[in-house]
Amino acid sequence: MESCVVVGAAPGEHRDLLAAQSLRGREAATRRNHRKRAKLPTGTAFDSWKEEQSSIPVPPGTR
Repeated sequence: MESCVVVGAAPGEHRDLLAAQSLRGREAATRRNHRKRAKLPTGTAFDSWKEEQSSIPVPPGTR
């Protein structure tokens, strides 16, 4: 395994930086996956909304 030396960096600083980047990457991937699995409409306008096809219930007294 090769080692990487950065001038002025403490040994634990590399580990912390890599851990933070890894965490950000995992969180971004989780958000993408959750959005994809939610099957939310993307790139559509409210003009194309079809209430009868919506799985979102209409609150009582709003019609």
